[in-house]
Amino acid sequence: DGNSLITTGRRYQVTIQDANSGKEQRRVGVHMGAKANDVAISPNEFWIATGSENGSFHISPLQTDELKRAVCDRLSRKRLKKSECQEYLGSQECLPPVCN
Repeated sequence: DGNSLITTGRRYQVTIQDANSGKEQRRVGVHMGAKANDVAISPNEFWIATGSENGSFHISPLQTDELKRAVCDRLSRKRLKKSECQEYLGSQECLPPVCN
């Protein structure tokens, strides 16, 4: 949109900031266990595509607030256990919880 700055390489995520103020607008978790090196935004600004240092790629929607609310309302537990992150995500670390 010409008003945002996107940075990569920070702990499994990309950060979108206001280009004028530098204020963080959002973070998007993209790769477990690898830093994102490359990023592209779709022309309609609905999708973000990232490539990581291990050669994997990830495509995520940018407009997720409504979906997030619906999922979080249905969860009985808001955070994965470390053993679940290892088993299901193949990572020694878990991402910060998405739901409050």
